[in-house]
Amino acid sequence: MTACQTGLMPTEAERSGDLSQVLGLDGQPVEIAGFPGNLIPQSLISSQARDLLSLYPQPNFAGSAGYNYQIPTQSATHQDSLQSRFNKMINRKNMVNGGFNFQDTRSDSPKPVRPGG
Repeated sequence: MTACQTGLMPTEAERSGDLSQVLGLDGQPVEIAGFPGNLIPQSLISSQARDLLSLYPQPNFAGSAGYNYQIPTQSATHQDSLQSRFNKMINRKNMVNGGFNFQDTRSDSPKPVRPGG
């Protein structure tokens, strides 16, 4: 089964310190205290923060519903079943019978589908 996972990734402008387009939950611009125009100087962005940001994927579409990144995921359900029954006639008046049933169902957690494989 294929589904989609969505997320909100920092834009190229946000990665470089330009937070002038960031909106709050109410859809209004957010004011970052201490930074006129919501612009963080490059000199204040640490190398650790830059390295961390490089681990996040780039947005892959312009979303307006609170996210700008979407990737397909896939999950699978596995089911194993076993059923056994036996009957044995001991004599005309006595009979032995029994049965055994087993069923196991498990699901895999969704994983991102990588392009080309």
